[in-house]
Amino acid sequence: QDMAEVELEVRGPHTKETQDADYGQASKANSDSDDIVEVREHPARFPPSPFTLFWSGETRWRLLAAVAIVSVLALATGLAAGLSGKHSGWQQPDAPPNAFTFERFTSCLALQTAFNAKLEEGDAGDTATGASWQVSAQTNWYPLYDSDYCEYCNCSGRGDTYSGGYVQPMMANMDMDNAPQASSSESKTAGDVSGGGSGGGAQDGADDYSGTNNQVQGVDEADVIKTDGKYLFVVPRSGRELVISQVFPVESARVLSRVNLTRYNLHASDALLTDDSSVLAVIGQASLKNVAGTLYLSMAAVHLWDVTDKTAPKLTSVYEIEGSYLTARRINHLIYVVVSTWPSYGMYGQGRGVAMPNAKMASSSSSSSSSSTSSSSSLRTHAPVARTLSPSEADVELKMAVDVSPVCSCEDVSYVSNLGVSSGWVTVVAVSTSPDSMGQVKTTTHAGRGEAVMMSARYIYVSATNWDYTMLPDGEPRDGQWTVVLQFALALGSPTFSRLYTVPGSIVNQFALDEHEGHLRIATTWGDMWRDPPTSVSNVYIYDTEDGRQAGKVEGLAPGERIYAVRFAGDTGYIVTFRQVDPLFVLDLSDAAHPLVRGQLKIPGFSEYLHPISSSLLLGLGKDTEDDANGGALVLGVKLSLFDVGKPEKPVELASMIVGHRGTNSLASYDHKAFLFHPASGLLVLPMQVWERPKGNEERYSEEVVFDGAYLFYIHDQAISLYDKVSHQSDKMPKGWRWGYGNGERQIYRSVYMDANLVTISDRHVQIYDLANKAKHRDSSLNLTRPHCLAQPPEFWTNVVY
Repeated sequence: QDMAEVELEVRGPHTKETQDADYGQASKANSDSDDIVEVREHPARFPPSPFTLFWSGETRWRLLAAVAIVSVLALATGLAAGLSGKHSGWQQPDAPPNAFTFERFTSCLALQTAFNAKLEEGDAGDTATGASWQVSAQTNWYPLYDSDYCEYCNCSGRGDTYSGGYVQPMMANMDMDNAPQASSSESKTAGDVSGGGSGGGAQDGADDYSGTNNQVQGVDEADVIKTDGKYLFVVPRSGRELVISQVFPVESARVLSRVNLTRYNLHASDALLTDDSSVLAVIGQASLKNVAGTLYLSMAAVHLWDVTDKTAPKLTSVYEIEGSYLTARRINHLIYVVVSTWPSYGMYGQGRGVAMPNAKMASSSSSSSSSSTSSSSSLRTHAPVARTLSPSEADVELKMAVDVSPVCSCEDVSYVSNLGVSSGWVTVVAVSTSPDSMGQVKTTTHAGRGEAVMMSARYIYVSATNWDYTMLPDGEPRDGQWTVVLQFALALGSPTFSRLYTVPGSIVNQFALDEHEGHLRIATTWGDMWRDPPTSVSNVYIYDTEDGRQAGKVEGLAPGERIYAVRFAGDTGYIVTFRQVDPLFVLDLSDAAHPLVRGQLKIPGFSEYLHPISSSLLLGLGKDTEDDANGGALVLGVKLSLFDVGKPEKPVELASMIVGHRGTNSLASYDHKAFLFHPASGLLVLPMQVWERPKGNEERYSEEVVFDGAYLFYIHDQAISLYDKVSHQSDKMPKGWRWGYGNGERQIYRSVYMDANLVTISDRHVQIYDLANKAKHRDSSLNLTRPHCLAQPPEFWTNVVY
């Protein structure tokens, strides 16, 4: 008891919420500073020996005083070490040789030479430019066992309803043959349409409704659904349709139109809606082949639709650019699309031992004939190709061939001289939706790779992690992880590449990037937490966005762990790391030159997504854990944690709730757009698939799915309470773990709040739920899609029961 008192005198107040473990000293960046940021000391605790129990009187107190003096000296030593801004053993890694700088090519010849993209052998075909390209139709097949095909179509005589098999994922109108057709500005139809009524505007819409859960206020993120409070625009995850419905008022809910996007060679991923609800941008991928049939291109595509009349949307323009669509944002009437273009080495010399260069330069440079020749000079000497299409040119049925051309000249392309890995292009495309410049496009291209993307009102940041596999002198791997962040200035719809940043480590997702008051903040984890001993640490770097100089940094957080969640909120940063327990770090970033850790909290489990509820409340969504026999952690059910961060020095977990057991997951944990929180009411809605162990069965891995839908919570009075559950799943689906992923088409993946109603969306249905009465509104379930029923079950049928 007395020993415990001495320890408290040395270490200061100690509570359960602030107990420490071996997480090192986290301090502010500047190594020449004398300010103390934080020191962590956790003396080992042992039961008193029998010899100690005999000690008493003045001798005992002198000994305890000596222990206190020694502890104070040890504490002072720890403080001095903390001034360096690094934990014990952490050293700022050196940048790779010729570290990341950028320059611009001076000519196509320089571009060709810089990347040394010679082909030792290859089949020449049509050149990528100056040739005509058409749609490349492809058939995809999906397994029947995770589909509701047999609930809509005839599966009789084929054994078990959910036996394995394959069906075409063709989404059709509920009454395809008799459906009226939507119109296009130039072609006869825009796809399949059902329903009636007049569209246009959001008059009589909900007064209070939720939109996309965006990272940055004022910057709208592309998503599979968009709403204006009256109409709902859905791009089901099949990517083949656009469905427009009226969902408010509830008694008028109905599907207004369906557009078959495959007719325009589009596999859609996202959509963006203008503020006046008149233009919808549908974004995704297109597949092209040249007329000769010798070359193929994968194109990111932006389709602009006039949706003033919701019953008859009209395609106005199409822009296609070579590469893969990453993400898109909207500010006012401008849409910004980020495209990553990767090398197409498979088309040129696959299996012929061709060395992969640092960037995509390889392409055929022969004439437009289809003859086959071998040429070592068959090189691409231009940037990614693109084309603009009218609605008629985009119509697959009209089979009109349209040329492609480079998005810019060689002299306009910038590149990183030493990435250390194969690379391609990153292109930022700005598309206008203003009436006087509808469909006009401006682009900027930089050689590099794109992974996570964050956009502010002034810049787009595109990051990619690069790995240094070189060895240290002692033969150990360097553990070199370097995140390169490309910064593009928006410049009123004319994006330009401005600079790049390089930081040690890798980032977890887009929330590890943030811009605030002229500074870019980047949170990374460097090293390997699974090595023995682990080498990982986490850091935060702050840069001036005008000149690119580093303003400050915090290094050495949580040695041996990695970042699982990050959220920046004004002058404060929140970081969750994990290996066995969940430390929540609260950072004070108000002084960019002197950032520091204000406090931290260690609790079981970890958060994967952090959402500020208010200035003093933070919600964490992640997983519960328990220690295993090998010193690791077992991941269990979904965990919600409500944190009080009003006192940064002492964060507290006010409330928590655990849903399900091992296997339980929420889409919102890794897709923030699936997360719905309505601040005025405190409503929280999360897609949830719940796994539980059968009653009386405590065996590990015996869990099976018991629910698939959405959980509704309320956050009030610093508490979390479960309110209700909503599901679109059919009772006909078999139960058990082998069916645990349920019916994918009926999994709820988005929800919208509208005037005390909750709208839930799956690929098959839209349902409107009365929050006050805990009931689905009568006749408010809209059938968005259904499978295309074949004349007889598919030939690729098997009788294996999964």
